[in-house]
Amino acid sequence: MSEPRALMLSPELPYPLQGGGALRTASLLNYLARHHTVDLILFRHLDSQQPAESLPPHLADRVLILELPRHSRTRLRRALRNTSRLVRGVPPLLDRFQGFAAPISQFIANHRYRVAVIEHFWCAPYQQTLRPHADSLVLDLHNIESKLHWTEANSAATLPERLAHRHFARLYRKLEANWIPSYDEVLTASALDYSRIHPLAKSATVFPNSVPWRKLPDVPEEEAIAFSGNFDYHPNQTAVAWFAQHAWPKLAAAHPNLKWRLIGMNPESIHRTVAHLPRVELTGPVSDAVDELARAKVVVVPLLSGSGTRLKIVEAWAAGRAVIATPLGAEGFPTDSLLVAPLDRFTQAVEDVLTDPTLRAHLATKGRTCYEQSLTWDAAWNTLSHSRITP
Repeated sequence: MSEPRALMLSPELPYPLQGGGALRTASLLNYLARHHTVDLILFRHLDSQQPAESLPPHLADRVLILELPRHSRTRLRRALRNTSRLVRGVPPLLDRFQGFAAPISQFIANHRYRVAVIEHFWCAPYQQTLRPHADSLVLDLHNIESKLHWTEANSAATLPERLAHRHFARLYRKLEANWIPSYDEVLTASALDYSRIHPLAKSATVFPNSVPWRKLPDVPEEEAIAFSGNFDYHPNQTAVAWFAQHAWPKLAAAHPNLKWRLIGMNPESIHRTVAHLPRVELTGPVSDAVDELARAKVVVVPLLSGSGTRLKIVEAWAAGRAVIATPLGAEGFPTDSLLVAPLDRFTQAVEDVLTDPTLRAHLATKGRTCYEQSLTWDAAWNTLSHSRITP
């Protein structure tokens, strides 16, 4: 008897395993491929440097790559795009991935799927295209978009930005109320996100963010603080800007040999923010974020906005390193496995962990234990045993 067929539609490439979105999508794709023959629909920006050919061939039977047109990422062009969205009443990114129903319909014509999974709320409207071809439809929410924009509004530097994000949050909240009930099941990254959407969903499952199992890296601590992520992502940009202004000057002055290492894609997006600061290193994309994080003494997550849970924390725990995070950055994680510090205490918290080897080792051990027990791919897959994704 042949394996049942599954379909996954994702607005970003799951490979290479760089960035939180790719890691979550890749985890779910690997799980689907264990039980199904998978067809895969992916979006790729024409200006992306990520090769679609990096997808392991055993994960999909058929693959459709939908090329998104190039668009400028300058601050001015982004402002113009968001102004247009405000006028049209369309929140960011939802419009970016629409208009591809025809090639998607052609790709899935004459196919029937036991389950179809859509990654990210941005692609939720494709429910209408996939529904006639799927026994069950599942929406995987990497973030709660309305919550993301409310936090962006709270951390915005200017009144126009605050007002824009509040408007986008309201638009997304209405769309969530419209689209979430149309899915047979919704996956969320944490119990907290589950509580936010559960009243809307027919069925919901907490599927935690996770990274593949790996041994604890055997790497000595360096005199370095690390922060990782895709620096084209606005919450990461605001986190870097806050730390650059409020924390790093004091820490750099107190520790003359200390480095601040920024690990991840699109470093050009934050270069101007940190160019004037001493001993800041921009690594750019790395082949193994866990090994790179393991070289640091501590990992900081000074997020002022965002949603979901932070895969940068899971990677830091896999690396066996202590994590200091803002309350928002720590959302969805057990608070005894990291040091949670509000912004007015954040710099001192970093200082405390840097100068206290016992505290640093305790946090590192707690985080590594949390990773081993519940945040590997295998552990995360166990949460799906009673979901619609499992045959």
